[in-house]
Amino acid sequence: MRRFIPVGVLALLLAGALWWPRPGIPTVQAKDGTGLDKITWSGTIRIELQSHHTWDQNQDAGTENRHKVTEYQVEGLSHDALNQWDSPGGVPTHVSYHEDSASTEVSKPGITYPENMHFEISEDGSGMTSGDVSLWIRGDGELDRGHCRLELGGVGSRTDGGPLTKDIPTSITNHMWGLLGSQNPNPSVNEMRHYPGTTSLDGARVDFPCAKGAHTLSGTQETEHTADMTERTTWNLYQDGDPRTEVELVPPGEYAQWMPQADKDEKTVGNYIDIGIVAHTKGDPSLKPPKQVKKYTITLENTSREQGVDLNWPSSMAGAKATKDYDFRIDPKNTLVKVIDSDGQQAETTQENLTDFKVRLNSYDWGGYTTLKVVAKLSDGSPVTAHIHGGTSESLNVPQDDNQNHIADVWEKNWGLTGAQADADDDDRPVGDGHKGDSIPLYDEYRGFHIGGRRHERLSPITKDLFVLDSASLGGGVYQAASGVTLHLVKSSETDIMPENAGAQYYVTANGHGEKVYAVLMLNKQIAAGVIGLTTGYTPMVPENVKSVLIDAAMAARLDDGPGGPELRITIGHELGHASDVRHHGEGQDRKASRVTCPNPNDKDRVLIYTCPDDPGHPGSKLNCMTVAVDGGLYSGDDACPMRYSDAYWYYNPKGECWGGASGGAALTLSPYGKDPLALGSFCASPAGTGVNDPSRDPPKAGDATLGRCAAQIRLKK
Repeated sequence: MRRFIPVGVLALLLAGALWWPRPGIPTVQAKDGTGLDKITWSGTIRIELQSHHTWDQNQDAGTENRHKVTEYQVEGLSHDALNQWDSPGGVPTHVSYHEDSASTEVSKPGITYPENMHFEISEDGSGMTSGDVSLWIRGDGELDRGHCRLELGGVGSRTDGGPLTKDIPTSITNHMWGLLGSQNPNPSVNEMRHYPGTTSLDGARVDFPCAKGAHTLSGTQETEHTADMTERTTWNLYQDGDPRTEVELVPPGEYAQWMPQADKDEKTVGNYIDIGIVAHTKGDPSLKPPKQVKKYTITLENTSREQGVDLNWPSSMAGAKATKDYDFRIDPKNTLVKVIDSDGQQAETTQENLTDFKVRLNSYDWGGYTTLKVVAKLSDGSPVTAHIHGGTSESLNVPQDDNQNHIADVWEKNWGLTGAQADADDDDRPVGDGHKGDSIPLYDEYRGFHIGGRRHERLSPITKDLFVLDSASLGGGVYQAASGVTLHLVKSSETDIMPENAGAQYYVTANGHGEKVYAVLMLNKQIAAGVIGLTTGYTPMVPENVKSVLIDAAMAARLDDGPGGPELRITIGHELGHASDVRHHGEGQDRKASRVTCPNPNDKDRVLIYTCPDDPGHPGSKLNCMTVAVDGGLYSGDDACPMRYSDAYWYYNPKGECWGGASGGAALTLSPYGKDPLALGSFCASPAGTGVNDPSRDPPKAGDATLGRCAAQIRLKK
C-alpha cells in the first residue's frame, strides 16, 4: 500500500532540524525573571489527511480513498529555552488509518485470452506510539516573530538504539476476482487474501497568529497538497493551572451491553442509544464551565456503510435492492441539535450555554459501527474536545469495541472470545474431519442473517452452521440433533442466486465481504423406484459443491403411515449428512437376490419362495430386486446412526434357515432381515456395530462398519 506524507514534511522529519534556532541556553531558566520555566502546556493536536483519487486510462480504471488521523496528546509540555517548549521524550500519539480502493483491469480488444480482473483492497489499523511536539510562543523585542509555531514529528532513538516512534500495525484485505487472461483451462479466479501492513504517524509545521501572553492556543489550518489530497491540522493547547472547561461524553448504563439492531430496510430505525454530553469546570463537575459554551459540533466518524441490514436482507429474490447507506445517523428529532448534513453524520446545537444534554444515535444495521466525537466552541472562540467520562479518549466507539474489530465487545464476551479477528472462521463444534469453520467470518456471524421469514439471528462463533433452502417446507429432520451442526432453514426470498456456480447456486451472503456461503437446495421430488432420498454434487461434498438434495416425501409418508414421520426425518438427516461430506457406513459389500427359499413354518413339507419379477432385458432371468445385507456394508455399524441403511430384505447368516442369491450367482444362506430400530441417534463416532449389528449377537446382521465414524467426517467448507 502506498503511504502519503505531505510534501516538505518528510524532509523536515529526516533532517531533524527546526526552523527557529535553538541558542545554547540552559533548559531551565529558574532565575531569568520571566517565569516561563514555571509554565507547562497541555492539550491535543490533530493531523487529518484525506484523499480521494480516481483514474480511467487505457484498460485500467479505479478509485482510491484514504483517511488518516494522527493525534498528539500533550500533557505538561515543559519549557526548554527562551519562548520554546519541547517534549524530548515524546508524547502519547494515537494513529488511525483507513484505506479502500477498487479497480478493474481489462485487456485490449483482440487479445486471444482476455483479462477482466476486479480488485478491492481495504486496510485498517490504529494504535499508540510516541510523537515529538515543539511549541514557540510570541515574546518581546527581538524574540517576537509575530506568530506562534508548532512542529510535530517522530522522536529519535532510545538509549538502547531503538526508535521511540514505532509504526502502527494494520490489517490488509485483498479481494480479486475475474478472468486471469491466461491459457489455463479454467482462467477464472476469486480469491480473498489477508496480510499485515504498517503505517506511521504524520508530522507537520504550522505557523499561526496568536496574542502575546495568550493562555490558550487553538485553531485549524488546512493545506491542499494536491488536487485530491488535503491535510487539516487542528490544535487546542492551554496553560496548565488555569481554570478550564471540560466536556465529557457520558455513555448510558446499558452501553457495555448494547448492540446495534436494524428493521426491515436501511431507512427504518432498528434501535438507538442516547449519549450524554456534560460541560463543567475541569476537575470539578459540580462547577459550571468557566467559559460559556457557544456551540457543540457533534460528528460521527468512520461510520460503517454495510450493504443491506444484515448478510442476506433485503434480497433481490424478494424484489428488493440492498443499498449502502450510513448504518448510524444522528437523530434529527432532537430539538437541541440540528443535523447539518444530508447523511446524518454531523450536527450542531441550537442553543448556547448548554451544560448537560443528550444526543441520540439511530442504528440501521445489525453490524453497524461508528465513532462519536464532540467539540465545544467556547465564548473566546477556543475549542474543547470532549473525552469519555472516566477516561482520556476523545472519541466514543458505538457499540463498545475496545479491540477495534467492529464487533460489539459484549457479543465476544458472551461467547468467551478474546483477541478475535473480524475475518476469523474458527468454529470447531462439531470437530468433524478437523477443518475448522463454515465459510462464515466472525464479523458476519455477529452481524447475522434473516432466517425463516422476518426473524433475524446472530450466529454462534463456536458451532458450525449449515443453511438449507427448504423450498417444500420439509423441515430439517434429525440432522441438527445427529450432527451437532446448527441448521438454518431459509426461504428463497432470503437468498440470492449465482447460476454459473458448478455446484450450489443459492447463497445467503449477498451483503457480505468474504466468501459466499451457500444454501443447500432441498426439494420434494419423486426420484426413482425404491429411492427415497438423493444428494447430487461433486467432491468434497460440502455445501458449495452440492447441486441439490432430493427427498421423496410421498414415499416416506407411505412408510410412516402418514406425513412427517420418522422415515422422513431420518431421510432428511441422512441426505444432509451427505451434503456435509459424510459417506455411508460401507460401499459395495452388500448383495442382491432374485430368488430366496425359506422353510414354511406352518408346513414342514413345503417351502416359501420369494421371487423377483422377470427381467425384460434378459429373457428367462429375474430382476435382482431384493437386497442382502452383509458385514461392513450399508447396513453395518451403529444401528442408531442416521447414515446407516435399514431397509434390507435379508441378511447373510452362515446359520441361516433360508437360501438364495442373484440370477446366475452362488447361493447364500440367509435370514429374514426383519424390522430395525429407528435410526434416531447421533452420527456415529466409531465403526463398531451396535444393537442389531453388535458382534456379540449370534450372528449380527451386518457387523462393524467398513467406514463408520460419521461424526469425524463432517465438513462444511473446502
